[in-house]
Amino acid sequence: MSHLSHRCVSSFSKTLLLVFGVCLSANLLTANATEPAPDPLPLHVLIDSSVESVSGAQVAPPVDDATFVRRVHLDLIGRIPTVDETRDFLADSNPDKRDRLVNDLVNRTEFVKNLAARLDIMLMERRGGKHVSTLDFRAYLEQSISAGKSYREIVSEVLGADGTDEKVRPASAFFLERDVDPTLLTREIGRVFFGVDLQCAQCHDHPNIDDYYQEDYYGLQAFVIRAKLFQPDKKKPALIAESAEGEASFRSVFTDRQGNSGPRLLNSEELGEVILKPGENYQIEPAKNVRPVPVQSRIELLSELVSTRSMPMFDRNIANRLWKEMFGIGLVEPVDLHHSGNPPTNPELLELLAEQFAAMDHDIGSFIREIALSQTYQRSHSVGLPGESVDTLKDQISELESTAKQEKKRSYEVDKEVDQKLEDVDVADEAARPLRKNVADAKSAVATARSKFLEAETKLKQQQVLFEKTTAEVKALREALEKAQQASELLKENSAITDATATFATTLTQTEEKIPAIEGAVQTAQSELTQTKENLETARSKADEAIAALTPAEEKIRTHRAEAVRLRQLASDHRQRSELARQQIDWLEQAIQVRSAYESLASTNSRIKEIEAQLAQTQSELDAKSKESESTQKQLIALASRKEQLNEECVLLREKLVEAQRVEQQVSESLAQVGLAAQFDSLSSDLDSARLTLNESQSLLQRSNESLAKKLKILEQAERQAVHSEEDCRKTLNSLDSQIDEMKNSITSLQADLELQRQKVSEQTEELARSKQTWSAVAGKQLLAVRTTPLSAEQLAWSFLTATGHRFRQSAIEAARIDEELRKAKEAKSKAGDEKSGDSEEGMKEVQIDPQVRQKKIEQATQAALTKDVATIAKFFASEAGQSQYDFFATPDQALFLSNGNELRHWLTPGNGNLTDRLNRSKTSEEIATELYLSVFCRPPTSEEQQAVVEYIQDRAEDRPSAVQELAWAFLTSAEFRFRY
Repeated sequence: MSHLSHRCVSSFSKTLLLVFGVCLSANLLTANATEPAPDPLPLHVLIDSSVESVSGAQVAPPVDDATFVRRVHLDLIGRIPTVDETRDFLADSNPDKRDRLVNDLVNRTEFVKNLAARLDIMLMERRGGKHVSTLDFRAYLEQSISAGKSYREIVSEVLGADGTDEKVRPASAFFLERDVDPTLLTREIGRVFFGVDLQCAQCHDHPNIDDYYQEDYYGLQAFVIRAKLFQPDKKKPALIAESAEGEASFRSVFTDRQGNSGPRLLNSEELGEVILKPGENYQIEPAKNVRPVPVQSRIELLSELVSTRSMPMFDRNIANRLWKEMFGIGLVEPVDLHHSGNPPTNPELLELLAEQFAAMDHDIGSFIREIALSQTYQRSHSVGLPGESVDTLKDQISELESTAKQEKKRSYEVDKEVDQKLEDVDVADEAARPLRKNVADAKSAVATARSKFLEAETKLKQQQVLFEKTTAEVKALREALEKAQQASELLKENSAITDATATFATTLTQTEEKIPAIEGAVQTAQSELTQTKENLETARSKADEAIAALTPAEEKIRTHRAEAVRLRQLASDHRQRSELARQQIDWLEQAIQVRSAYESLASTNSRIKEIEAQLAQTQSELDAKSKESESTQKQLIALASRKEQLNEECVLLREKLVEAQRVEQQVSESLAQVGLAAQFDSLSSDLDSARLTLNESQSLLQRSNESLAKKLKILEQAERQAVHSEEDCRKTLNSLDSQIDEMKNSITSLQADLELQRQKVSEQTEELARSKQTWSAVAGKQLLAVRTTPLSAEQLAWSFLTATGHRFRQSAIEAARIDEELRKAKEAKSKAGDEKSGDSEEGMKEVQIDPQVRQKKIEQATQAALTKDVATIAKFFASEAGQSQYDFFATPDQALFLSNGNELRHWLTPGNGNLTDRLNRSKTSEEIATELYLSVFCRPPTSEEQQAVVEYIQDRAEDRPSAVQELAWAFLTSAEFRFRY
């Protein structure tokens, strides 16, 4: 097709598409005019859809009810369910019971307290107590959440509070507990609120992370560079003070590149601000023991930006952190290292979460509720195999490798544009430096002129005050002198009055003589003030000129920097897509590895079955041949015996035949002799008789010999047949022996192969286990399954208190106390009513308490009473202040606490319906096992587990209470209790 034809077809296609689009739009508008728009899908449905779209994914099945009820209680209210809560949930057959449980938990007071505690740990990382206590900060968070404040509003207050307003003073903990250190605050604001740790970008661009730039660090630091801790009186609470001066300037220790940055949020434009001259920049100017208040507060600016501006990085960070709170792993890990080289495992999901969280007006409770309602959250931790074939996965890898290379190449191309734009920034910055110096000099001149003006003004005021004072003294002295003169006229004889009058006159004269000098000083001071004012106005005018000259130069820098930021983000997007492709390749390679390991193991197991079948068949054939060989051997022995027997019979028969033949020969010879004798005596009757007898004997002998000869021939033939049969039988036996040897060799070979295959299975099973472990971790990141994670220190503490029944015991104590207070209040009200008007019933009504209010009071009192116990456990199981609070670790101190700590053993002492008390009151060992498993692990025992408990108790039948207590302790200190799964 020619280029022209192609262009015509393309134009036609575009026209057709345009017409189709217009028609479709018209139809949609018509439909919208008549039909209401469908309700948007809830977030939990969107979450599941996003997760299940992962390529090659085979999601884990839903978790069982027992695991779910434990998991959701831990995540939403910070403790395991009570045994009654577990029983009720497991017994509930309603299909929507999970949704109802989530909604119930989110509406509890415990949810607010747990959320406040987790936010405190997230924001403060267990800092607290130096200026603001942890309890006060958590109370502030609880009140804020209960009042319906959004996360954005809370953060705005946290970043804007200066400690002066007692109502929100605890909010200033974020700054105060970090000693208002600008360096630390820069890092912490970046980490906690935007998910980036810029610490290594303080002295240069980050050496290992392409997206973290020195300019980013100082753009963020510009918000807090002027802040400091203010506490002149250590006995009074510390406050946050802020100067009106101070800029975030930087110089790279690697490249020597330098510059300044105004306030700038990450991936945003630099904010310009009016340059104020000395005398214009403070509401309250700095002075000794005076907290300065600038006209332009950058801290307030940061707070305002958080509360008003759309900030995708802010939204992604908190969405990721809240996701980790629910799943034990973030979509970005670590949570404070968002960058293109560490992209989200599911970018579309993170964007969805961030957008939806913002659309929810940053309502944490609603957001967490939606996560808990998702099928993704309710999955098992056991993940299946990859769903696609190895060949399909390899094809996907090939495509992804191409994508990774292309995106990386594009990032390099954009990086070159970034470098060029940074050169523009540097050129503009270089041009602005003398202008900044001019402004600095002009402001310094204004400050000097203003200082002189203020000195002159002060001096004039002092002279004016002196003049007014002296004038007033003269007036007073004149009045006094007049009265003294009048008194002196009346009392001329009184020398004291006369002397006083003279003194007044002298003093008046001396004071009047001072007035001209003072008037001159006032005029001089007035002249100086006029001159310094003119100088100040001149300095201000020059400063305005310098500022006017600098303003467009700074705007030019900001414009170039904004373009550099845009290009950097574009390069970052390309790098992220490349890295995502690389991660997807790793994910698919893991899928291939586990699939290949599974298929190899399956193939080996199949080979083993084949070998075992061959072995069974060969062994069967061997057994048959062995039986045949045994039969042939017996036959051979019988043939040999028969041959021997025939041989012996032949020998005897031959001997008999020979003897018979000899006798026959003798008879023949005798007959011949008789015949010869007859020739000489033919008439002898005896000879005839002898010859007749001999003839008969010869005839008999001949017949007998012939018979013997026939028998011999038959025997010899039978003997020959026996020899042949023996030879045939021996050949058959030899053949059988040969076949048996071959079969034995085959069996030996098959057994060796079988052993080799079994060893191979062992190795492949280990390899599959390793692959599955890696796959499980990968699948957890891809959200195909829910990871097993350790309980936080607070979750562990409240779960100890719940499982042991100590929380129930304390709740009963608080309920009794509150009810007693209510009873006394009723009595007092009733008595007061009787004394006044007798309407005691009305008085009683006034002190009635709503059951829900009563229960809330009991819960609050119980929480407060157990706070010390929770703090004790946190001391052993929580990370140090300022450290990551997500890492699992085990220490000797933890082991000693669990083994020897008074708290756990006290909670396990039977009494008042606690765990061991209930176990001891159980009638059978089976009941003990069931109660123990439901109370501690929130699930019924398996038959094997139940039998193990029964046998242990039976072995300790003489001391069942101790056995029960030891079992409870073992369960509470087990790995199953320590982890969330």
